[in-house]
Amino acid sequence: PDFSASQPMTPLEILARGQEQARLRLADEPEMLAHQLEALGLAYHALSEVVSARDLFAEALRLRREVYGRGDHPLVARSLNNLAATVERLGDRRRAEWLYRLALGMKERLGQEPDDLARVETNLASLLAFRGELDEAEVRYRRLLEVRRNDLESDPAELATSLRSLGNVLFLASRFDAAEGHLREALEVRLAHDGEDSIRTASVWSSLGRVLHARGCLDEAAEAFGRTLAIRQSRLGDGHVHVAISRKDLASVYFDLGEVERAESLWEEAMRVLRAKKPAGAWELADADSQQGARLLVLGRNDEARALLERGYEVLRDVRGADSIYAQRARERLERVR
Repeated sequence: PDFSASQPMTPLEILARGQEQARLRLADEPEMLAHQLEALGLAYHALSEVVSARDLFAEALRLRREVYGRGDHPLVARSLNNLAATVERLGDRRRAEWLYRLALGMKERLGQEPDDLARVETNLASLLAFRGELDEAEVRYRRLLEVRRNDLESDPAELATSLRSLGNVLFLASRFDAAEGHLREALEVRLAHDGEDSIRTASVWSSLGRVLHARGCLDEAAEAFGRTLAIRQSRLGDGHVHVAISRKDLASVYFDLGEVERAESLWEEAMRVLRAKKPAGAWELADADSQQGARLLVLGRNDEARALLERGYEVLRDVRGADSIYAQRARERLERVR
């Protein structure tokens, strides 16, 4: 309130001012200070200022430990979950898993209802699926789905999320028939609840497209990825990472359909955005390198192909796990050139 209208503050400046005022006014009230720092951390996280969010969540956790002791408390569990989410986003998945398990164990000992456990369990299951620990991820997602189905007051959006998450895990486990069934049910719920043009509906189309592509249903996969791309373009704009990923997915199907010129145009635009937006070593870039290497191999450009295939496999093995479907496919492509 004390700055000139001719010099409006940016969101980050407002958050920095909020920190200063909170620390000044609540220095003797650690419980309230933790609450305020958590709120600020959530705002930073929403703005993708993940390091700032992590530091605030860590401080909020420390304050709550001082207030509530080393025992179990719902607010401490919430702080653990928040901190885990930022740590995971920064790439330290081992520590994130440890924090998620601490939060989940605390909530279970406190006797919280299954719906109260769902957020932490969802986060943990997602991390496990990413790392290729699919058996435990599937068990947790099935439990979450059962909770959603049995809760008559459950939000349909939560049911759709659980169905898509389980479908994605089954896809990663190469159980394509089961995955498709769950994803088609998720799509029905999303279309009814969110409509045809929703970003969440697009996410289900994307997951379904990957399953159809893996099963060799190329025309259906192209339709699914085409729908995904159209929705994301209209809602997110051409420069968004998710739009680029949709272009890459659709290009891959067109390559397999023999529509090379159409595929190349989509692929080049997708990779331009992905290389600008994703850091070197990102698994999405490694997967793209592996796919491109396989195409170069068909064209007889073996040396170029080998470099891309080796680099793609090494990153996918290290980041997604040697047993993940992405690493397995990259290894199969690499074996063709050896």
